[in-house]
Amino acid sequence: MVRPLPWFRTLTLIALCAWWTPTTSFAATSSDLAAAKRLESDGNYAEALAAYASLIEQAALPSDELAQAYRGSLDCYQQLNRWNEIDAFRKPLAEQFAEDWRMLSAIAHSYAMRQHWGYRVAGEFHRGNHRGGGQVINAEARDRVRALQLYEKTLELLEKDSDSQSSSAAADVLREFARTVLYLQNYSQSWRLQTLTDLAESPDSDDGWNQFYGDIPGAPVTAAGDPVLYDLPSSWDEATSDGERWRHLLAKLAQWQPDRKNEVLFLR
Repeated sequence: MVRPLPWFRTLTLIALCAWWTPTTSFAATSSDLAAAKRLESDGNYAEALAAYASLIEQAALPSDELAQAYRGSLDCYQQLNRWNEIDAFRKPLAEQFAEDWRMLSAIAHSYAMRQHWGYRVAGEFHRGNHRGGGQVINAEARDRVRALQLYEKTLELLEKDSDSQSSSAAADVLREFARTVLYLQNYSQSWRLQTLTDLAESPDSDDGWNQFYGDIPGAPVTAAGDPVLYDLPSSWDEATSDGERWRHLLAKLAQWQPDRKNEVLFLR
């Protein structure tokens, strides 16, 4: 005859079984990020991608480490030749981290500087390589606008975070934001800075490869033949051209970090 266990032993066993259940999860730590990076450096890109995705989903790491996990994810997508999956990956993250300026800036940077071209497959844009070829499509202008939208939100958050304005990360945001304003509008296309990019609508993707605009014809001038100069607006919203937006961002960098004034003058 089997004797029943005392009630306190029974409760102890139940508690132990519950603790050891395979669904038990623990908050991610910096060591988990380091482990994901090791997987990536060892060439185990699929495993590293899964590890990075888990860290981002948990959102338990500091913002700067989450941004590292995000960038690592994109590197893995590239190594696995799975560029066609990154839009579905990063679109919901912009909503999930809508109040995190470090993550938003990392996502914005990926739209501005990562893969822009692809193919039209079954009427849809397929980013990156595609077996069987097809109509080449480039999304440079569309990606630039999306990056500017996210950087604009990032700037709004930083305006409210005075403690972070003196950080090197904030300086990086302003520099990359200004760089994205110039993207597709510098060198031979610098005249385009006289226009104001509409951030309320996303342009369509274009047929063909990204555009090469040829030699630099010279600086744009007014009807009177004077060089086109851009005033410094009182705010981002008050800018009447992308040239004024660009000046505002550089001025903001000098305002938040006066020791970078010479850097700003060099960029201008």
